[in-house]
Amino acid sequence: MKSKPSIMCRFKFFIGHLFVKVLHRCLCIAQKQERNVKAINKYMADLESNPLERSFDIYDPDYDARLWRGYRKVILEFSPEQHETTFRAHFMRNELITLIAEDPSIKTVINVGSGYGWLESEVAAACPAVNVVGLDRRQSESNAKEFNSSERSNLSYVDVDDIFKNIEENPDLYNGAVIVFVNVLHIFLPMFMDKLFKALGDAKIGYVALWEPCGFSRRTGKFYEFTDEEKPATYYYGSDNDYVLIHNYPNILRRGGLKVIKSRVAPQATELLQQHHVAYFLGKRGI
Repeated sequence: MKSKPSIMCRFKFFIGHLFVKVLHRCLCIAQKQERNVKAINKYMADLESNPLERSFDIYDPDYDARLWRGYRKVILEFSPEQHETTFRAHFMRNELITLIAEDPSIKTVINVGSGYGWLESEVAAACPAVNVVGLDRRQSESNAKEFNSSERSNLSYVDVDDIFKNIEENPDLYNGAVIVFVNVLHIFLPMFMDKLFKALGDAKIGYVALWEPCGFSRRTGKFYEFTDEEKPATYYYGSDNDYVLIHNYPNILRRGGLKVIKSRVAPQATELLQQHHVAYFLGKRGI
């Protein structure tokens, strides 16, 4: 019959096991910090050189699919009061439906960066007289299947690799349209933003409605303040899978021929840390 390990042996085993866990945790933290530093350095280099596109792609098809499935799951399971993703989805839906009701001349809504397709489906259902289009690099087939867009004549999803080419080739679609960006513009560099809003301005869009993260910048150590005047973008926060810029949206909209008619800059609805804010701007042409 084997004797039981002594209390001292068990204690030594426990301490050894705990030491290994702590060491592993410390190594993981150090590796993550190293990845974060490399990611930040890459982004800062891109900010300094300001190319049209980043020197590295933060998304891939697998990441996109996981992200969009996660968003979809959150919207189905949590109320706007419980989760920021659900809050912004419902907020943007309500803003767009209200805007369409207030301006009967609106015939088209285009969501650039459609992702999981929920917003387009909701707006199309509430506004059957309006053509609603979701654009993204990939997802049109799955979104069409998920939301039965074939059964709604006013709802479609389109895969677009080159937004500039899409704008150029579809002038009638963009003319007078409401262009929507939800949690999309923060990944783009300033030169891309300049080119994008010039193209949208030349296309004579009617409105831009955007919702983007902002707040306390790790780069400056201050909260970003939006202004109508020119002001450089700043680095918000970042890690190995988060790369966020804060752009001066009022000035960008103005340079695109639009005037801000509504704005909201506030802490995230469900965020306890007040350093994380969100910004909503609605710009209109011809004012």
